[in-house]
Amino acid sequence: MDARAWEFEGSLKREIQMIMVQDQKKDKHSKALEHYESLFHGLNATCKSSEPSWLEVLRRNAFLKFSQIGFPTTKTEAWKYTNVSEIETARFQNVQRGSSLVVKEEFDQMFPFSLNGTRLVFVNGFFAEHLSILPNPQDGVVISSLDLAIKTHPEILKSYLTRETNTEDVFATLNKAFIQDGVFVYVPQNLEIKNPIHLIFIQGESQSLSLVQPRNLIVIGPRSRASIIETFFSVSEHAYFTNGVTEMVAEEGATLRYGRVQAEGKKAYHVYATNVQVGKESSFSSLVLDLGAKIARHNLNVELLDVGASCNLNGLYFPRSGQHMDHHTSIQHQKPEGVSRQLYKGILSGASQAVFCGNIFVAPGAQKTDAAQANKNLLLSSEATIDTKPQLEIFADDVKCTHGAAIGELDPTQVFYLKSRGISELKAKEILSLGFAVEVLNHAELETTHEYFETLVKNQFEGNYCEK
Repeated sequence: MDARAWEFEGSLKREIQMIMVQDQKKDKHSKALEHYESLFHGLNATCKSSEPSWLEVLRRNAFLKFSQIGFPTTKTEAWKYTNVSEIETARFQNVQRGSSLVVKEEFDQMFPFSLNGTRLVFVNGFFAEHLSILPNPQDGVVISSLDLAIKTHPEILKSYLTRETNTEDVFATLNKAFIQDGVFVYVPQNLEIKNPIHLIFIQGESQSLSLVQPRNLIVIGPRSRASIIETFFSVSEHAYFTNGVTEMVAEEGATLRYGRVQAEGKKAYHVYATNVQVGKESSFSSLVLDLGAKIARHNLNVELLDVGASCNLNGLYFPRSGQHMDHHTSIQHQKPEGVSRQLYKGILSGASQAVFCGNIFVAPGAQKTDAAQANKNLLLSSEATIDTKPQLEIFADDVKCTHGAAIGELDPTQVFYLKSRGISELKAKEILSLGFAVEVLNHAELETTHEYFETLVKNQFEGNYCEK
């Protein structure tokens, strides 16, 4: 170990020990911190010496911050309805690069969808070039793994990854401390990427309690257009933890479309932050589809930074018995004439749980803001529960802002009408539930990926979903 690494390890260990002494009464937190400290040192030992020194410092500072904050509890307001004690006490392990190999034929069976455009595939958090479809070079466009981009575009990566933001929570901080791989997309000004860029994250068959922490950075230059689709799915029957962050920037006059599909394994834990910055006269639209995982949490934070910035957020979640799905959204109107629309819907079956918390913040001086938010939930079972909390924080006086939430069941009159036309009760419930969900698909600006999302939604009603 060279002198710099020796000094780095020693100073970090001293600071961690101080934190653990101060926190000795919180035994659970101390044990979790000790475990992640071990993982952190193991990561540093295996990182390549060719990595820039700023990345080492970034990881170190992030880990110290994580150590000071600790995992949230249900007494933490933002986590009041989602208990992550299972994540804190589990002893997840870093996954080694190449620990689970997937050949092309296996991938085609796992992921049968035919998607045009660029495709970057990651297996257990690491880039799998043999499964990916990379574009031809185009006018300064960069589409690559983050691991490669740190070597080829270090200054761009440094300028974004080292920024301090007010949207970073403890899980995002933990992710930063363990940065290894993910996606880097950079589109310079005045360009249109016509086909979507698909980012596919597979959890392959690896050891139980594996820890995967992808980090993605998407930058769309002035007056450019692009679409990003993220899909998370698994072939693993083990418990594992995906803790990811995607940062996106839409600069002046840019258009960015974002789709997200979470279809993790039944025993998985999935915590993810999507942080978006939208510039002057730029637009961002999204569709989030939550299908899998035992506990899933998605934080979507959108900052409308300049005049005329807009966003359109849409979401669908389908928790089944034993699943807990939590969506927290935040839209910050920082300048005048911003427009935001938000529609999230949940269809809950069996003994499932869901949470929705949507916050709209209008800063002082952000006049002529036009914001609307709606959360609607359909309970197919008396055992299903939903906690919904729409919020408005308005510090300007010339605005138009609305919000609302609704929870209900299928209309028995409509079910009876369909049954009177010779349709079974189960099929009638499926038709009505699908109609409830389709509104979100129509509200979203999906363009070329509408069929992909529509197929995934329709598939939810196979296997007697409405009966469970």
